[in-house]
Amino acid sequence: MVTEYLSKMEKEVGKKMTLRSPRTNTAFQELFSLPAEEFLISSFTCYLKRKLPTQGQVFLSPRTIGFYSSMFGRKTKFYFLWEDIEDIQGIPQSISSWSPSIIITLHKGRGMDAKHGAKNMDNGKLRFCLQSFASFSVANRTIMALWKARSLSTELKVQLAEEQSQINTLQSEDSGMASLMEVFAGGSLEMKVMEKVGCQKYSTTQWESDKPNEYQRQIHKFSKKLSPVGGEVTGTQQKSLMPNTKGWVIEEVMELQGVLLGDFFTLHIKYQVEDLAPKQRASNVQVSLGIEWSKSTRHQKRIEKNVLSSSSARLKEMFNLASRELSHAR
Repeated sequence: MVTEYLSKMEKEVGKKMTLRSPRTNTAFQELFSLPAEEFLISSFTCYLKRKLPTQGQVFLSPRTIGFYSSMFGRKTKFYFLWEDIEDIQGIPQSISSWSPSIIITLHKGRGMDAKHGAKNMDNGKLRFCLQSFASFSVANRTIMALWKARSLSTELKVQLAEEQSQINTLQSEDSGMASLMEVFAGGSLEMKVMEKVGCQKYSTTQWESDKPNEYQRQIHKFSKKLSPVGGEVTGTQQKSLMPNTKGWVIEEVMELQGVLLGDFFTLHIKYQVEDLAPKQRASNVQVSLGIEWSKSTRHQKRIEKNVLSSSSARLKEMFNLASRELSHAR
């Protein structure tokens, strides 16, 4: 029965679908407190758009669609049933939105346990917005096919990777200037430095705040150094004042599209930029790097070594360039 269901979905979506492992299925069920008969069909990394976009993953099963995010110590988790959905629309990219979106509207009064994840509510109907998929067309076709097949039911166990996190402090250096936060200001210095380290089509949103002294923005770029043919990078940055108010902490979560198994993990970077004594006109910068795995693979060690090594080299080059540019501007 399960293979027949997946075969039907493959024809609808135009993409091969494979059964997940029992271990992944168990983790999926535990994550959303689902019964044993519910199994994972597919998952996609994306942004949940609310007042501030939240980077995470959407999980699709025969009866449910769920979202989970764990960023900067905050977790967002919810799910609702396909039968709760009144309408699904694919919205093309526009001037106001930097990527296509999937808008999901629930029937009136349905899915209220997921209200905290909704973009808005109109006349008792919750509306959810998902965007920035690695492959919008595949995600859109899969979601639409499962919604259309919502009356079907199946049974089996599948695979969902357990999250792992490994953080390594890679550098600590004095920059020689006190204005290195300009690298995160969205101005000419940031654009110039990013271009010199191989980032094309670099863009950022404005910093937005929903809490005092805490801000968030999104970044997008094409990196020539990500792989032999380059690759897209999307990410979320959050900055907050250090307790002593003499510097900032910037935490970044990045998705890499164009590297081996890039949809299996996210790259986490933490910057601590602290001004030293004013007379020194210097900043101390500490950067930590880590990989968080959403799916397991036997290539993890090799990928971690390559990604962390290349990212460390890029960050050192970035701050060295910024220091020189700031020095010349004096």
